[in-house]
Amino acid sequence: MCFTAQICVEKLASPKGQLFTDGITNKLMACYMDEGMADAVLVRVYGRKTELFVDRENELKNFQVLRAHGCAPNLYCTFQNGLCYEFMQGTALEPEHVRQPQIFRLIAWEMAKMHAIHANGSLPKPSLWHKIHKYLTIMKTDLITKASNPRYARLRFKQYFKAKSVVTALEMPK
Repeated sequence: MCFTAQICVEKLASPKGQLFTDGITNKLMACYMDEGMADAVLVRVYGRKTELFVDRENELKNFQVLRAHGCAPNLYCTFQNGLCYEFMQGTALEPEHVRQPQIFRLIAWEMAKMHAIHANGSLPKPSLWHKIHKYLTIMKTDLITKASNPRYARLRFKQYFKAKSVVTALEMPK
């Protein structure tokens, strides 16, 4: 067993943990032995059917590229339905925080740093509209079969196409 896998096993065997509840699709838990959580690792278990929307292989590659450039924590191990990585102490930002000039400038700086990374020497392909369309297609299928009001899903698709046409017309750099 490699050293990082051993770390994960030790932390997971620990009785101390904290479940984070702000996620939308995944379950995220910090496992630790030190009361101050200085030795914590995060265990992320993928949400049900998220593989329909998220390319996990690509996500892992992106994680590793970002880590190599100092933009992501250490990745300790992966498993069939999740991963385990370094916990970084900090504060989750609320809307009132990101409105503060000193904070939004730091966010802009870090976003620029991440967007300047070119994996394998090539420019990343724009994927926003593709990802939104894929998500809405999954949502539409799911909602139309389960919802009492299938018009809701159709409305979301109309909003998507309108937003795409407006933003695309701005001719923003890709």
